[in-house]
Amino acid sequence: MQKVGPRASCTEAACSRAHAGRELPEAARERNPKKRGKSMVDEIAKASLLYDFYGALLTEKQRQVMALYHEENLSLSEIAGEFGISRQAVHDTLKKAEQALEDYENKLNLIDKLVKTEEVIAEIDREIEALASVTKDSQTVEKLAKIKSIIDSLEG
Repeated sequence: MQKVGPRASCTEAACSRAHAGRELPEAARERNPKKRGKSMVDEIAKASLLYDFYGALLTEKQRQVMALYHEENLSLSEIAGEFGISRQAVHDTLKKAEQALEDYENKLNLIDKLVKTEEVIAEIDREIEALASVTKDSQTVEKLAKIKSIIDSLEG
């Protein structure tokens, strides 16, 4: 059986950028033909973010099943063969893991906080740009540029 470990975590800001535009693999589109297009991409990106933030809190078996299903795009039957268990057991493990990740997010709201933080940083960045464009004083423009670089360093 192939040993699958948890993915390397990304920083919060980099994580959001990395997963926001994730393309939907053909195999994932075929898994559930009722869910195609943008909503399926959003679900995959959300599942990926949830796993990145809270995956370490899952059991080893849950992490392995999640990785094989979401990262390796193996079917439930293929995963069942890897573990020597039924397809239903894989489905149950996957659903319990996904529910656990949702429960962690509902309690901790880390992804929501990340999104709000990025929105606030973008707003601050726009205000700095607006001030810099109307300010004649070179020292003030330099200080605004320094503040902007500090904010940019937060984004990773």
